[in-house]
Amino acid sequence: MIRSATAGLLTAVLLAPQPAAAAAGAWKVKLRIPGQVLVSDLVAGSGGSAWLVGDRTDGRQASYFFDGRRWRSAPLPEGAHVAGLPGMPPSLAASSAGAWALSQADYRYEDEPGDAQADPCAADPAAGRRAAADSGIEIKRPAKLLRWKNGRWVGARTFKDVAVQTIAARGEEVFAFGLTRAGKSVMLRFSGGRWRTARLPLHVWEARVTGRNVWVQGFGLKDGSQQVRRFDGVKWHDTRLGRALPADLQPTGNRPGRSTMVTSMAVSNGGRASVSGYITRDRLCPGDETEFARAEPFLLRFKNGTWRKVPLKGMKGLQINEHVPDGRGGFYAVADTAFGHDGDVSAIMRGTSGGAWTREKLPQGRPIGTLTAIPGGGHWAVTLTGGSTLVLRR
Repeated sequence: MIRSATAGLLTAVLLAPQPAAAAAGAWKVKLRIPGQVLVSDLVAGSGGSAWLVGDRTDGRQASYFFDGRRWRSAPLPEGAHVAGLPGMPPSLAASSAGAWALSQADYRYEDEPGDAQADPCAADPAAGRRAAADSGIEIKRPAKLLRWKNGRWVGARTFKDVAVQTIAARGEEVFAFGLTRAGKSVMLRFSGGRWRTARLPLHVWEARVTGRNVWVQGFGLKDGSQQVRRFDGVKWHDTRLGRALPADLQPTGNRPGRSTMVTSMAVSNGGRASVSGYITRDRLCPGDETEFARAEPFLLRFKNGTWRKVPLKGMKGLQINEHVPDGRGGFYAVADTAFGHDGDVSAIMRGTSGGAWTREKLPQGRPIGTLTAIPGGGHWAVTLTGGSTLVLRR
C-alpha cells in the first residue's frame, strides 16, 4: 500500500494564464510539476475547472486545482491519503456542484485471495477474484470523503465500517463503492441530505455518472467474471459484458490459458458507455509456472443494448490503459506496448469513428494512464519527462 506524507510539504507551482482553447489536436503544456508524480486521478468539472491528486516519488502528496485560467497548489487536509493505491480505481469525482476526493481505506483481506491460486496450473484465472469476494476484511485505516468548498479541501465524512475504494458524483449526489467488514460489496448514496446503503452483485473498480445513469465496472461476486452494470436510479441492469468477451480458461498440459482484463471505462456526454482492456493468452503450463505469451487489446462500445467491438486499425502490438470519447464519435487512448510484443511504445492514440488509429504528437514526455475529457470540449493528459510531470491540454 502507498503511504503518503502530509500535504503541507507541497511546493506551489503557478503558471501564467493560458488561452482557454487550443487549436484542435494541439496538445500544450499547462502545468509543469518538478519531479515525477504518480498521478492517481485528474478530473474536470464545469466552468473549466479541474483537480489533480497524486504521490511524488519522495512520498509527499501532490494536489492541484485549475480555476479555468491557471493551476495552483491545493493542499489536502492533515492525514488525508488521497493518492491511489496499487491496482485501485480513481479517487476524485467532479460534478456541476464541484468536486469530491476520496481518502481511500487501507485494508487487507482476512484470507488473502492470492493464496487461492498458489499453483497457476491448478486454479482458473478468476479464482483469486472469487476468493476476494468470499473473504472478510480488516480495515486498518478508514476511508474519508473530502469536498472542495470555498477554494480548499474539507472533510465531509469518515467511513468507519466500509472500505470505500471509488466514488462518483452528480450535482449534489455522491455515490461511494466499497466493501463491508464482512467482505460484501455495497453502494453508499448521498442524496437529499442523507446516506442510503444498498448491496451490490459485483465488486466495483470504477464508476462513471452521466445523466440519470451510474455505470460501474468490476467483477462478479459469484463467478469472478468481468462485468459492467448500469444503475438507473432505481435498479441495476446487467449489460452482459461477458457475451462480447471470450471466457477465461486455465492453462493445462495441452491447452494454453486465457484471461481478460478490463483497464478502463468511459461514458460519453450522450450516455454511451465503452470499456477497454486486453486478453492474454498463456503458454502451455510447464508445471512450475505459467508465462504470458501475448496480449491483445479490445475496445467495446455499448449500443442498442449490445456490446460491439470498435476496430483497432493501427493498434497492433499495443494495449489500451485508459480511454475517453473525443466528442466526435471516436476516442483518445493512452496505450503502450502489450505483453509479448516487441518495442517500447508509450503514446496517446486517437481513433476515428471508423476505427483508424494514429499517434498524437505531444510537446514533451511519455504519457501515463491519465486522460480526462473536459465538459464542453477538450481533454487533459499527463506525461512524464526525466525531471518533471507535465499536465497537457488540447
